[in-house]
Amino acid sequence: MTVSPLNRLWGSALKGLRLVARKSIDEAASGLGQDRSMVSRFENGQRIPSPELVERLLGCYGIPQSVQSQIAATAHALQVGGWWSPHVGDVNRDLLDYVWCEWHATELQVFEPLLVPGLLQTSGYMEALIGVDSHAKSSAQARRWLSFRKKRQDLFEVETSPQIQIVLYEAALRCQVGDEAVMRQQFDHLLRMAQSPNVDIRVLTFEAAAKTALQGEFTIFTLPQPLEIIAVTQTGSMNVFLESRAAIDDQAADFARILRGSLSGAESLELVGAMRKNLR
Repeated sequence: MTVSPLNRLWGSALKGLRLVARKSIDEAASGLGQDRSMVSRFENGQRIPSPELVERLLGCYGIPQSVQSQIAATAHALQVGGWWSPHVGDVNRDLLDYVWCEWHATELQVFEPLLVPGLLQTSGYMEALIGVDSHAKSSAQARRWLSFRKKRQDLFEVETSPQIQIVLYEAALRCQVGDEAVMRQQFDHLLRMAQSPNVDIRVLTFEAAAKTALQGEFTIFTLPQPLEIIAVTQTGSMNVFLESRAAIDDQAADFARILRGSLSGAESLELVGAMRKNLR
């Protein structure tokens, strides 16, 4: 059975709670009135327990009721999915997991070295990218991809929209996607989005990057318990969910270092504005 990256992380976090409570799998199974194999499936992500089972399990671990309810709510969110669930045949499962994280995070920290990140792309920019993607088998598939990308941006319209901090390497702004009209619209959109109270856009210049060990694209999510902090890197077209705490901590430290080397918010927008003027 193939287990999604997000479900694996959930199971690992659940196991961590058991280990902190110093309970064996047999003790956990006994508390649930279930076979130990059921607890094993919960902990390896093969099955997400119902909220009721989560609360019973956490009760065995001596976890406070208020925390039990929060973790049970996360289990429920994993079970029910969201608007992205019907797209399982259109995009990779790792991208569906990534979007789940976007919609349940309280904070996103994104570093993008090559392109404007999907949450901030205009329709014209998206269409230009999809037009050069060799994986698009048909115009119908391209339309579905475009619809999926646009729907992600509804995140900005919900009350629970997270705080989003994005660092763009200067190359991502200077890489022309589409024609100059597309780029003008994209720069205008970045300037508008930067006025949102929950969006912070920074630029890492070429000069500053020379003093900073650059990374590939990555995102750090702050999520509800028990997931808490998740780091995702991109390798080719795949989103790779880091599974070791040390790797996640290293990625968080990398973002902090890149952020320190980037321009301030005002300086970043001044640079974006200047690049926009050059496209008159």
